Amino acid sequence: MASSAILAAVTLLLLSEACHASPYYPLQMGYYHDKCPQAEAIVKAVMEKAVHQNPGNGAAVIRMLFHDCFVEGCDASVLLDPTPFSPTPEKLSPPNDPSLRGFELIDAIKDALEAACPGVVSCADIIAFAARDASYFLSGGKVYFDMPAGRLDGTFSNASEPLKFLAAPTSNLSTLIGSFVVKGSWLEAAAGHRKPHLAGETTPPASLLPEKLGDLLLRAPVELSD
Repeated sequence: MASSAILAAVTLLLLSEACHASPYYPLQMGYYHDKCPQAEAIVKAVMEKAVHQNPGNGAAVIRMLFHDCFVEGCDASVLLDPTPFSPTPEKLSPPNDPSLRGFELIDAIKDALEAACPGVVSCADIIAFAARDASYFLSGGKVYFDMPAGRLDGTFSNASEPLKFLAAPTSNLSTLIGSFVVKGSWLEAAAGHRKPHLAGETTPPASLLPEKLGDLLLRAPVELSD
């Protein structure tokens, strides 16, 4: 259906947003190869079990990635609880509270990683890996790409920020496309393919200019099937 096709296309674009290197800390493929070789396998194992138990767990983590990356960059600031320094974090913002889910799942992944490699894997990378793996299991293995890592965790979070960047639930497609364009990201999608990256290719999608996003999403309903 058209709605699920649009969701599939947007999901891939959200995942690709997490692949972009920060000007402050360049991301790397295989970042944990020496520091914590089993890191991605641990995340994938937890996500496989969680999605098998309830597919909604996968959708929740993908949504969390979006709400994290689209606001202040992929820094896991959406996970932060209230503190005297930051009494009203993003987690308590209306776009996140009470609808954003998956916090317990990220905690479970973090606990497993801490048992294997204490103090090594950032929460920001955990969210990115988990969302990538969620898309893999939800798609029956059709969506997969290597996810670079090396993200740093944020230490400040403000409930006002999501209101600036996240579109309202009632937003139409034009508004959603506009929010991506305004954000100014070079979103990665399936350049050179008639469909978004859902056909089982294992290489990362190529880059598209933000203005191409509209074409991709508008084509998706007629080019994708459920």
